[in-house]
Amino acid sequence: MTQLEQVKSHLIERGEITSWDAIMSYGITRVGEYIRQLRVMWGHDAIETVYETNNGKTYGRYIYKRELTLF
Repeated sequence: MTQLEQVKSHLIERGEITSWDAIMSYGITRVGEYIRQLRVMWGHDAIETVYETNNGKTYGRYIYKRELTLF
């Protein structure tokens, strides 16, 4: 399975992903690039980015909008 497929599968199965999730689960360090590619494939409104701050660090949580029909 490619890294793009891993990110896609994670989003479909779990509904969201962060950079930390991608690093810890799959060893993927550039999840933002795969999110960009999925937005091109699915449409830009298919994945929402919510920025969160924890311990002074800000990161994006990518949320798959399940109500959209993508296939």
